[in-house]
Amino acid sequence: MVEQKRIANTLDTALELIETLEVEKSDILVAINNVKSKILDLAIRGKLVPQDPNDEPASVLLERIRAEKEELIKQGKIKRDKKESVIFKGDDNSYYEKIGNKLENIDNIIPFEIPDSWQWCRGYSCFAGMESEKPSGEFFDYIDIDAIRRNEVKSKILGSTAMRIAQGKEDEPYLVTTKQIVQRASMVLTNVHYVIEAEFEMLPEKAAPGDNPGKFQDIVTRRMRKGQCFSTPYFGCREFPAHFKQWEGGPIPTIDETRDLGFMLYDFDYSDPQNITPLYFRAKMEHGVIQVAGCEVFR
Repeated sequence: MVEQKRIANTLDTALELIETLEVEKSDILVAINNVKSKILDLAIRGKLVPQDPNDEPASVLLERIRAEKEELIKQGKIKRDKKESVIFKGDDNSYYEKIGNKLENIDNIIPFEIPDSWQWCRGYSCFAGMESEKPSGEFFDYIDIDAIRRNEVKSKILGSTAMRIAQGKEDEPYLVTTKQIVQRASMVLTNVHYVIEAEFEMLPEKAAPGDNPGKFQDIVTRRMRKGQCFSTPYFGCREFPAHFKQWEGGPIPTIDETRDLGFMLYDFDYSDPQNITPLYFRAKMEHGVIQVAGCEVFR
């Protein structure tokens, strides 16, 4: 009996230590994220490094962009934007935006002050739009981009806490969502169709005596035709489920476009739980097809 009490006390001490370590780990991760956010905040405000007074002011760059646009308008390559925006700071230190003949004070939408050599502008005033055509045909819809903002809970109930509750040593835990909610923003493609080519290989040591490739091919085919699956596939997270069906054969329609899309996320390497590493691949579209199988993977 004495030995059992000693073991129970040791277990309680170990559980308390584990819970303390988990809490401290969570606090450290929060602190790291706060530091990252602070660095980014200082960078976009121009306060991360000293400003060089010899740098070309942003106003000069914007004037050069406007001059280039005027030249393209004269050549008939682009049309004049009737809603072109010009943002400037007046003699009264207030910010104004001029669109056509309309002048408006925009102090209420300026989030913070920036260095004197910087200048606020609308994104469409300094970026050129991408030339694209809407795909047409039976299998294509216009692929659009949408922005989604959602709420998530940033904390979780620790496993050690759940164990203590099971032992009757703690009350039922709960999370106050009003204090734990964090907003996540996602930019997603809509009306997208993907074609996935897959294959499987039987492992002799795992197969039963009556198993053969045809059997499993029939199972997969039957379930695909019915839309059945063990768990619904999704893009990135379960909030974006992927609906699927079997391709019944014949040529697969693709858009006739070839483009280097740059590096994209390929997978995560979980071999070291303490250092989960993202893996990337160079996405190159050739006539509407991106080959992922056998591609070079970068860390």
